[in-house]
Amino acid sequence: MNIKRFVARNSQEALQKVKEEMGPEAVILGTRTIVAGRGGHGAGEEQIEVTAAVDYDSAVRRDGEGSPGAVKDFQRKWSTLEARLKEITHFLIALEASSVSASNLADLCIPRNHYVYYRHFGIRPDNIRLIEQRCKRQSIEGTGSVSKNELRECLFDILSSIRVTKDPAIHKKQKIYAFVGPTGVGKTTTIAKLAAMYKVKKKLRVALVTVDTYRIGAVAQLQTYARIMGLPLEVADNSAELRAALKRYKEADVILIDTAGRSPRNKEDVSRIGQVLNVPCPIHHYLVLSANTELESLLAAEEAYSLFPLKSYIFTKLDELVDGSAMINFLLKRKRPVSYLTTGQSVPEDIEPATRKRLGEMILRNNRVRPMQLCGEVVQYGPS
Repeated sequence: MNIKRFVARNSQEALQKVKEEMGPEAVILGTRTIVAGRGGHGAGEEQIEVTAAVDYDSAVRRDGEGSPGAVKDFQRKWSTLEARLKEITHFLIALEASSVSASNLADLCIPRNHYVYYRHFGIRPDNIRLIEQRCKRQSIEGTGSVSKNELRECLFDILSSIRVTKDPAIHKKQKIYAFVGPTGVGKTTTIAKLAAMYKVKKKLRVALVTVDTYRIGAVAQLQTYARIMGLPLEVADNSAELRAALKRYKEADVILIDTAGRSPRNKEDVSRIGQVLNVPCPIHHYLVLSANTELESLLAAEEAYSLFPLKSYIFTKLDELVDGSAMINFLLKRKRPVSYLTTGQSVPEDIEPATRKRLGEMILRNNRVRPMQLCGEVVQYGPS
């Protein structure tokens, strides 16, 4: 493993240096702010030091010869493996569809090829029933072929079954938002993005409150964002201090409350957060979840945080997402809407309101789907 430190004026410049010298496979081990002296006199200039590492194959990298060929050979083998896995997936879905009885399909009010396409989209069988119950589409006599119109129809039915909410209009009435969720999902960064959006784009008076006094450096992280954006920040350790902070910010249009991340398995810690947030003010509780989490973990997180009056979801880390079917299946199972999606670490750029169009793009990008190949292609999946 090759470990190296890079110093730059800001994090973007440091990361660019890492990428140029060590390649895209480099892993960031740590970052810190350092002060560069100016000839030993006066205050120095703050710089960012990034420690990165990359694990090289010593046999390939020893003399630098053969590296391009080794990379191409690996890419070829990976592409072949990926193609074969997709073929196996398509075969298993076809086999599953052929085993579904005609009576079950009639009960679902869908032709067999619609069932196949839902499964190619990564939709679980139990959610297919929910989709059809919500859309109440009449049965269509199918031949087993998948047409372009049927693709649109199935995708439309999936998206119609997912609730999406817009940010409420803020006029004279103050809005208070609390962000809860498991550790490591990016609540603090999400708050910073929304704070910048509200202040810069919507020209609103914004205040920040953190009740995360547990995680090391949590307050300092939010203080940094608050200082950069020129926003007031209060730290509250209990319900009484939170009530006092909200009272001091009564003139603010928007108040954003950061909370400590807790494991869904530790219900006592989650309950303590609820005790702190127990104030006589209407609070919109966002459940913040990572988009690249497995379905079972998403459901467990929601169950643990259901002691809060959750209003909607925010999904983070879409930039790290490979397969979005877990998130889509989660939203199909739950009646609460999704409000925002975050797509990276940049503040405030990497956040966007959730839309059905964006969710549709994620479904089509799913590695289980071959939308352009299946459109107009006649595929038979057992007796209709």
